[in-house]
Amino acid sequence: MSKDKLNKLDEKKKALEQQLSRIQSDLDHSIDAVKEGVSDTLDPKKVIQKYPLHVFGASLFLGYLLGKDKRSGNNTGGSSSSDGIGSMVGRELKHQLTKRAMRVLMDFVDNKIEDIQQRDSE
Repeated sequence: MSKDKLNKLDEKKKALEQQLSRIQSDLDHSIDAVKEGVSDTLDPKKVIQKYPLHVFGASLFLGYLLGKDKRSGNNTGGSSSSDGIGSMVGRELKHQLTKRAMRVLMDFVDNKIEDIQQRDSE
């Protein structure tokens, strides 16, 4: 009888180990799928391609916020060299973001025009 019980326990142990292995494998696949989904969702190129007008608007708004102090004349007069570098970096960042957003927007518009022309020619 004790051999029967040992055999049953061995079988249950093997079944549980297989089940645990399957669960771990499924979990690994699920985690990989979530990682891919998150990386795809947060990929800047894909976000810009999916929402070009939103990104363009956000870049304009960000540029407005970065340039707001310059226009309103809130200079203290005693600006340090780090303020000048920060301002220069901010302007360059704003300029590059605006250029990129315009490029993506123009590509988006060009693609839409091509799609319309292709549909019209068919």
